[in-house]
Amino acid sequence: MKSAMEVVQGFYSAFGNEETEKAFSFFSEDIEWRLVGPSTIPYFGTYSGIDEVKEFFATLAEHEQINEFQPLEFLEGVNTVTVLGKESCSSKASGKSFKTEWAHIFSVNEGKITRFLEYIDTVPMDAAYK
Repeated sequence: MKSAMEVVQGFYSAFGNEETEKAFSFFSEDIEWRLVGPSTIPYFGTYSGIDEVKEFFATLAEHEQINEFQPLEFLEGVNTVTVLGKESCSSKASGKSFKTEWAHIFSVNEGKITRFLEYIDTVPMDAAYK
């Protein structure tokens, strides 16, 4: 069985290569996907199960253009991986760009991602959405 680190790195690789179905194959059926932040960002919130996570990605694509997405550091714990990174995106509604840094926390059980939690610097995002 793959380690938590291998699972998370596999997810990022598939996501980065736009291999959507492969990326989703790393999720448990009952995954919890949560983004912490203000309601001004239309895709922030909690999603339960693969179907809702697919809705999250559809909503994200509807509202944002990802110009750069870069995981920088992977920190492994017991059944968890924390990833520190940065991104550069544009709000499709306003056309404004922003750069921000984030932390992603993954829980992995039996080779599948069971939980995703994102903390992100929302100040530049919020400004771009206004």
